[in-house]
This record gives sequence, C-alpha cells and structure tokens, in this order.
Amino acid sequence: MLLEFGIAATALCLLSMRRESEASERENENMISDQMAQQMNELFIVTNLKNSRDEYVKIADYEKTEMSRLYEVSIPLGLSYTVVAKLHDALETALKRKVKVITQDRTAYIKVYDRELPAKLVDIVPNRPATDDVIIPIGYGWDGVVWWQLNSDYCHAYIGGGVGSGKSSCTHTIITYVTEQYPDIKLLLIDLKRTELGLYEHMDNVEAYVNQRDEIHALAVRIHDEMIARYDKMTDVDKIDDYNNLHPNDRMERWIVMFDEVFDFMLLEDETKDLIATILSKSRACGIHFVFSTQRAVNNVLPTEITTHLSLRVGFRMNSSQESKNLVEDTVLATISKDHKGRGYTNANGDLEEFQGYFMSREKREAIAKKHQRRMSEETKVKRGWFK
Repeated sequence: MLLEFGIAATALCLLSMRRESEASERENENMISDQMAQQMNELFIVTNLKNSRDEYVKIADYEKTEMSRLYEVSIPLGLSYTVVAKLHDALETALKRKVKVITQDRTAYIKVYDRELPAKLVDIVPNRPATDDVIIPIGYGWDGVVWWQLNSDYCHAYIGGGVGSGKSSCTHTIITYVTEQYPDIKLLLIDLKRTELGLYEHMDNVEAYVNQRDEIHALAVRIHDEMIARYDKMTDVDKIDDYNNLHPNDRMERWIVMFDEVFDFMLLEDETKDLIATILSKSRACGIHFVFSTQRAVNNVLPTEITTHLSLRVGFRMNSSQESKNLVEDTVLATISKDHKGRGYTNANGDLEEFQGYFMSREKREAIAKKHQRRMSEETKVKRGWFK
C-alpha cells in the first residue's frame, strides 16, 4: 500500500512540475510576442505610418503557431492595407528574424518565424501525405514542406542552378520520390550528359531512357502519339483523374519526362522542337508532364515557346542576375551564397519563396535503383529496343 502511495505521489509531483514548466514556457512565449508587437508598433510610428487623423497602423492581435507568430495588423481608415508590405526589410532588421507580410481579404498580417531553414537535408524526404493528389517534395520552406502538385496549374517544371548549387539533387529527389511513393507513374529520362540519370535506366517504372540526341525525335513522336491516344479516350471528361475515376479498369498513368541539362536542346532539329512545344501546350490534362533542368538559364537554350509552358520554376544559385531573372523573374538566385548548397527559391505556392532542397546521397540513390530494378527476359529486351 505504501509503495503504491509513493508511486502515485511521485506521479502527481512530476505532473505538477510539468504543468509548471509548460505554464512558465507559455508565459515566456507571450512575453516575447508582446515585445515583438511593441517593436513593430514603434517602427510604424518611426516610419510615420498614419492617416490624416494621426491614427497609426498598429498590431491588433497575434497567435503563436508551431513555427511562427502571426500578427494581425490594424489599418486605419484612409490607408491601404498594402502599406505594411513596404516595411518588410525594416521589419526583418528590427526583429532580427525572417518575416513574411501577408495581405488577405483586405487585411494585413505579419508572420514572424521562430527558426531558420535547415542547413542540410541529407537522405531525408517527407512521407507521402494522405491525399489523392500527386504531390512531390521540392524542399523545406519557412512554412514546412514545399510540394509540387502535378494536377495543378504547375504541370510542367523548369529547374535551374549552377554547378554545385543543388539542382541535380532536386532532380534525383523527384525521380527517387516518384519511384518510391508513386510506382505507377512512368518516367521517361533524357540524359544527354550520360552522367546523372543512367543509374535509373533499368528501373521498372522507367518507360524510356535516352542518351543520344538523335533519339529524341523518336521519343517525342512516341509521347505525342500517346497524348493523342489518351485524348481519344477522354471524350466524356476533361482531365485524366476524372477518366480514371470513371474507368478504374482502364486507368491511364501519369508520365513525367525528365530532360536533364537542356543545353543540347538548341541543337535539335526545328521539327523536334516544334513537336515538343506542341506536346507541352496540350498534355497537361492527360497527365503527361515535363521537367527541364539546366545549369545556364540563358535565352538561347530554351526558346519562349517552350519556357512559356514551364509554369513551375525551381531555382538554385545562379551565376548572374540575368540568368536568375530568366528562371524565376527575380535576381534573388544570384545572391545565394556558395556556402548554402541546396538553398533555392520556387513559385510552387504562387509567390516566390525560399526553401532548402533535399540531398540524396549516391548510396541512397543506388539502393533505390537496385530495389526497383526491372526483371525481364532477353526476348522482352529485344522487343523494347531503344524504348527501354
């Protein structure tokens, strides 16, 4: 009896200590939030953010989330709710933290982040979320995982970055994540450098692997024919997902065409370029997606009739402001330090946002490629020819 009483007393003591600790932590967090609100109110006064009646912009309320503090801003009559956005840099300097200004439904919010982006993400990828949408991780941003949602307006991607920037790691992340999480999606790999994607050539989800420039036209014709065949089936629906829901026994799986290092694209015949541009303009609804990647985002590599369809932009460190603008319509990629390998910016969620990309080690990639290696007879190999 005494032993049981002692155990219960110890448990109650520990529970009390934990509650006191949690209360102390909440009190400390509230104090930090109040101090930040006061700093921002002082900044609004110093910058003369007021209307003609001397009513200043001020913090109205806030809430603490897991990764940030969200402050609602009260805007007096006569001022635009967008005035707070002009103070973005000043807010970051005053608070010494990453800040995001949000304008929504004619209301302004200031989000203050409590942490930095991770410096490295080696052999770490998020679990597949519980959703029917096909989503692929691009990196880890200030608000969590940055996802590429294939069945959205961002159906084709353009990835760019200089040597050692993290661009190739992003390509490997897409390939290995799709292979592990969406094994029914087929990959068509164009690897003219013959150094990056050859590891995946014999995986069972790789529909085609091409490493010769003179083979690209035949592949483009094959993709075009597949697109036409899909649309011939989709007479009663507009999207591949709707078709698959109506025809579960005749599903059409998505294709992702990975064109690694597109510098050789400008050497292709005009007929091939035009055919690829045609596919890009029409293939969104039938589940055929393209990913182009390059070290140099210069105008003469990919023509406008191609880049105009590459709505998802993923950029890592670039060597020049112009290349950065060509890729993400902003010079920010040229400001990324060489020490920040894997740091990038993307428009995956609409506005351009910073993220830290994932890095897949050679050992991890080899393990995944081996795990999913195709097993086929010699007869099958002969029948498939280049279409491996």
